Amino acid sequence: MIEIKIPEQAAIQLLMERMRFELEMRIKAGIYSRTTQLENLTYQQIFDLVECSAFDIISLLPPDILIDRSNLPSIIAKAIKSLSKIYSYYEFNLYSEEKAERLILPIKKLIIKNKDREQFTVN
Repeated sequence: MIEIKIPEQAAIQLLMERMRFELEMRIKAGIYSRTTQLENLTYQQIFDLVECSAFDIISLLPPDILIDRSNLPSIIAKAIKSLSKIYSYYEFNLYSEEKAERLILPIKKLIIKNKDREQFTVN
């Protein structure tokens, strides 16, 4: 098992920074108005940003962390649960490690699939 050591506050800050970036991209794409701020969004709108942002962060991690068993789902779940205090939506408290696992799974499958292909590739 790989243990990722990152302070919870750092994980929250990283997630929130990515959320702000994602919101900016959606504003530029015309999905939201220029006056939109995270604090003004509904729970579902913020949650969509949260999962998209978490997915983006996960996709940038080294493959070994994603393939091997790690505490990454726990880190993700704790960071997302912490958003309930920041945005006053209790629903964030319901985010589980199982949901975080499901968020990681598509990337994990892609990495494994590509590793299998590499084994059969002739150089």
